[in-house]
Amino acid sequence: MEARRKVAKAYLYRSLYESPTMVAEHTHAREVIERLFSAWVADPALLPEDHQLRAQQEGAPRAVADYLAGMTDGYIEQAWRRHLGLVGA
Repeated sequence: MEARRKVAKAYLYRSLYESPTMVAEHTHAREVIERLFSAWVADPALLPEDHQLRAQQEGAPRAVADYLAGMTDGYIEQAWRRHLGLVGA
């Protein structure tokens, strides 16, 4: 059974997790998170009011990290487009 598990795991990594499509997705996700994090830590006024207050109380990095962690994929993509100026705020 262990040998079969290893074969299946290798297949999944090769064909799915580390496929060129997923590598591109991971690269995009990393860029979005890193750039939004940096922008919001530099200017916490860009955050929603409740997170601005948290930034004042707990520090911007903690508030921004928590805000990002609570976002869905779709919501973070909307935030990213707003950050790039592609849609209205």
